[in-house]
Formats: sequence, structure tokens, C-alpha cells
Amino acid sequence: MMYQRKLSLLLLILLSILFLGTGCKERQNRWEESEKVLVGVIRWDGYVGKKGTWQIGPILERTMGPERFHYRAPFFSVVTAKDSISMDGTTQEIMDQEIAYARDAGIDYWAYCYYPDGCGLELARKNHQTSKNANDIKWCAILGGSFEFEIDSVKDYSKSLVADFSRDNYQKVSGDRPLIYLLHGTNFTRAGLDTLRELSAGIGLKAPYVVVMDWNADSASAVCEKLGADALSCYATVGKDNLPFAEVIPPQSIVHWETYASKKDVVPWICTGWNSRPRMESKNPWMKYYSDSTNCQDATPEDIKQFLISGIEWVQSNRSKVGANTVLVYAWNEHDEGYGAICPTLGKDGKPVLDRLYAVKEALMEVTKGHNKK
Repeated sequence: MMYQRKLSLLLLILLSILFLGTGCKERQNRWEESEKVLVGVIRWDGYVGKKGTWQIGPILERTMGPERFHYRAPFFSVVTAKDSISMDGTTQEIMDQEIAYARDAGIDYWAYCYYPDGCGLELARKNHQTSKNANDIKWCAILGGSFEFEIDSVKDYSKSLVADFSRDNYQKVSGDRPLIYLLHGTNFTRAGLDTLRELSAGIGLKAPYVVVMDWNADSASAVCEKLGADALSCYATVGKDNLPFAEVIPPQSIVHWETYASKKDVVPWICTGWNSRPRMESKNPWMKYYSDSTNCQDATPEDIKQFLISGIEWVQSNRSKVGANTVLVYAWNEHDEGYGAICPTLGKDGKPVLDRLYAVKEALMEVTKGHNKK
């Protein structure tokens, strides 16, 4: 009898351990599938050497040429003289390495500024799709940064985009809807957006989840209503009078998230820098848009880590206002515009500097660890 009681007790303990383990696994699965805040990162891929009809590469090599800016150049850059640099990231090998970096950091998707074939700025996106590890990082499109979306021509363009929606690695949100960002100033119309919806339905996909990006909450909301879009966001947050990053961009951003969220669903944006000196000091097509009045000091890795944590926690605390359950980081590779770049940079010894990317990794590990303790 005593033996039977001991055996029964042992079986009860084993069953309890099994049940608790299963429960923990189920909770972890639920976290990964439904509660995990997705982290997207903007890509603007002008580092193409002399490739492409737009010849953006030589302009960027000029803005980043001075030695004082080499520390913020992408890891694949080559310093050719004291004040000269070559930046061509268009090989498959480089893209494969970028995918590996992003995956290791815990990034979910890249949001590509979506450019037409032949211009040069589409090459990174194409290399992503031809990579043997293409599915390690998902992606989506940011539309409106380069060319107009006219009603008469949108059907041909939309067919290509909708074909991308059907890829396994295209980012879906809010019930399996393809994610799209529309940049401020876009000429995209409701008719054009309806075309995307119709073509998506025609191949068995759900309607795109469309996020309007604008620098002002009122104008973003107006465009959103006009197009019948789903949510609001912004490309970045500017600095102020060369003040420290942590004093300006994070607190200002949180205020903006609240304002945008009071009007519509929002995708909070995590800007990791706004120091536009390279574009201010060299002749280029964009120099008129920048000044020291909107610059800030470079973010430290710890600044980036803490800001990303606060952004994810904001989403978790305001889940009803964030239908896509995502944040969007500025940026993977805006090296010359704002140094909002978390892509590894070029070290003095020629080896990649990963401090900023590790800050992202540490932030995501800390958020996940904190959630699993609950």
C-alpha cells in the first residue's frame, strides 16, 4: 500500500511538471504569435556606387567623403583617400551579410523605400529576394518616395507590387494583411489604392494594411481619411539646436505618438538619430531641407536601446491604438541623412562596428525576458 501511494505521488508530480511545462510553452507561443511587437526598420538604399540611371551613388560618396564622416559610413565602404570614400553595397554577398546581421539582432522586417527598376535604389531589395536566406527577414514597401502614382499607370505598377505581397517573406499584419507605408507628399489616390485592394483580392490576399507617413498629425490624418487608409506614422523625428539626442528625440516622439494616436491607429516610429551635417556641407539635391536648428548630437548605443524599449512598452500599454502591433525604426542605413543607421558601420581598422545594432539586440532581449517573467 505504501509503495502504491509513493508511486501515485510520483506520477502526480511528473504530470504536474509536464502540465506546467506545456503551459509555459503555450504561453511562450502565444507571446511569439500574437503579443510580440514587430520591429520594422526603414531601408533607403542609395549606396550603389555608379550603378543605376539616377546616379545617386556618386552623390552619397561626395556627402560622406570628408574623413570626419567616415565613422558613420556603412560597413562595406572603402576609404580611397583622406577625404574620399567608395560605398557600393550591391553584391549578393553584402546583402546576405546584412540579412544575417538583422536576423541576429531580432529585427522582424525591413521597410524598403520602393523604387522603380533601373534607377539603382531597387538593387538591395532585389538582392534580398535572390538571397538563399531571403525568408530570414521579412520586408514591406514604403511607397511615394520617388515617383508619382498616377491613376492611368497604377494598374501595371500595382500588379508587380501585389505579386510581391504573395511572397512568403512579405510582412503581413492585423489578420494577415500585407503592410504598406505611404510616404508624405505621395500622389497616390484612393482609386490607386482601390486598385491594389482589387488586385490583392483577385489572387486570394486580404486588403493591404496601409499606413500614411507624414510629419504632421493633422495632415497625416487628412490623407488617411482621403485614401481610406488604416493608420498613421512618420518617417523620423528631427532634433533641435544640436542638443543631446536623449533630451530631444525620445520625449518629442512620445508626444507625437500620443497626438497621432488620438486621431487614428498609429505605428510608433523610433528615430535613432538626426544629424544631417554631411548633406549640409556638400552640394546635393536635398541640402535645402537641413539645418543645425533641426540637428541633434549622435545617439549613443544606450540611447538607442532605451528608446526602443520605451517604444515597445508604449505599444504594449496602448495596444488598442496600434492595430498592426509594430514599431518602425529610422533606420537601417540612413547613414548620410541623419545617422539614424543601425546597420554596422566602418571601423578605423576596417572591421564592422556593431555597437548600434547590438543595442537593438539587447533591447529586444530585455523586452522578451521581461515579458517571460510575467
